Amino acid sequence: NYGFKGRYLFEASARRDGSSRFGADRRYGNFWAVSGGWVISDEAFFSGVRFVDFLKLTASTGTSGNDRIGNFSSLPLFGAGVAADYAGSPGLIPTQVPNPDLRWEQTRQTDIGLSASLFNSRLSFDVNYYVKNTTGLLLNVSYPFTTGFPSAASNVGEMTNRGWDIQINSTNIKAGDFSWTTSFNIGFLKNEVTKLPPNKDAEGRDFLAGSGAQRAIVGETQNTFYLIRYQGIDPATGDAKWLNRNGEPTSTPVANDRVVVGSAIPDFTGGITNTFRFKGFELMAFFNYSYGNFVLIDGLRFTENLGGTFNKSRDLLNYWQQPGDNAFAPRLASPTAGAGVFSQLSTLQLQDGSYLRLKNLMFSYNVPQNLLKRTKVLSTCKVFVMGQNLWILQNRNFRGPDPEVSANGGDTQILGESFFALPQARMLTFGANLSF
Repeated sequence: NYGFKGRYLFEASARRDGSSRFGADRRYGNFWAVSGGWVISDEAFFSGVRFVDFLKLTASTGTSGNDRIGNFSSLPLFGAGVAADYAGSPGLIPTQVPNPDLRWEQTRQTDIGLSASLFNSRLSFDVNYYVKNTTGLLLNVSYPFTTGFPSAASNVGEMTNRGWDIQINSTNIKAGDFSWTTSFNIGFLKNEVTKLPPNKDAEGRDFLAGSGAQRAIVGETQNTFYLIRYQGIDPATGDAKWLNRNGEPTSTPVANDRVVVGSAIPDFTGGITNTFRFKGFELMAFFNYSYGNFVLIDGLRFTENLGGTFNKSRDLLNYWQQPGDNAFAPRLASPTAGAGVFSQLSTLQLQDGSYLRLKNLMFSYNVPQNLLKRTKVLSTCKVFVMGQNLWILQNRNFRGPDPEVSANGGDTQILGESFFALPQARMLTFGANLSF
């Protein structure tokens, strides 16, 4: 670190990281970063700008590594048990393809930021623009079934993320014992896959399947939904209609009719916190939100299926009965009402995942010190009541337990999918924080 006159700042770093998840000759990665800052508000020419308390410009560039894959991913693994027995004798069978060339995924990131504090610190903000270029993506690549292995972790492809991160803090009211403060943040993200190993789709673009509903496609996002488009119930016939690849209605869609229909990655996400204080009382409300993403509620293929034994959605009661009906489900005698037809994987299960949620609401009271001193035991006492997930604003046509879903844990190849996941629980908590 180096600073000159307190307003010209420079920092550089270098590191070497190792991970035993990679091949024996690929375990170590070298990463570096450089950054600079300029405190503009400390310059003499800026002294006349009285409403600005602090203004700083920053820029940085550097690299980082990612080793978030399963343990032993580079090694050959073997299994035993009944499946490995041979002619009545115990044995071993290979269960994982070795990849000694597996190495660090690397991201080169460049940032430009501006930080400011205004009006005697009543308003402050941080604005940051970034570009991330990732190479050697760690993804599970599918293998032909004839190999005996479903997939293996590999370094394949390249990806770019660019966007804006904005943070704003304000003191809206400060009068006597009352204050109202707000903290707001929003992040805009544009994700694009720029390179993948050769594997052409119907449009001639390279792709990598993540699930039955989404895939990474060159020129699209890493989590692009690729589905047959559902059109609705034909009011004249009562048959369900989908669109083929050319956009023409059909009652017998095929896998080749799948097209890009949206992404699981939001256009923007963020949160807002408002805090009100009056003497010892405090009310805090935190909202988070997401906009522009789709989620796949896969359980609908079972609950909105006219066959099978699962519990059914009430929407199925709205089935076509006579010409002119604007129904949810096809006529019961329609060939499209059969098991696996109406409920086949399509945009019928794809939902708008945008939401605004009251994530946390807390009301608390700090007992005054003059009362605590009388106890001769307590030094601080804060009592509170807190509610979580109390309210949500979502698309009026959303069919599912919760739009804030992400199946498959940390698998970045599959986002925004849900299979009979429970909605987030509403919780009410009473408590007290005591110090003695």
